[in-house]
Amino acid sequence: MSESVIHSDLNQHAPVMILAYNRPEHLARTIESLKKCHSLDKREIYIYCDGIKQNATEKESQACLAVQQLATGFGDLGWHIRISERNLGLASAVHSSVTEVLKNHGSVIVLEDDLLLA
Repeated sequence: MSESVIHSDLNQHAPVMILAYNRPEHLARTIESLKKCHSLDKREIYIYCDGIKQNATEKESQACLAVQQLATGFGDLGWHIRISERNLGLASAVHSSVTEVLKNHGSVIVLEDDLLLA
């Protein structure tokens, strides 16, 4: 691929993906900082929530459910919300979610749920 094609691809509005699991406060702060970003309205937004671990404590389960509930609320904005029915684990969750988005888009900006954007 020529350098000019690569630069052209990078200038497109890549979708943004947020990976989340069990930190609702972190996810809320990340989303609030994302909503302030320039040209957000030109990007597709995906939130991927991994499922609850089978051996999760009640506290961990509630935290996962809180993340899923928070993420689901942003579906009203036209954001793509994906909630795994089972826990995939970090590596598999990242791989499967990135692969899904890349099948539909040539690139993706991946954020974890504890990042704040400026």
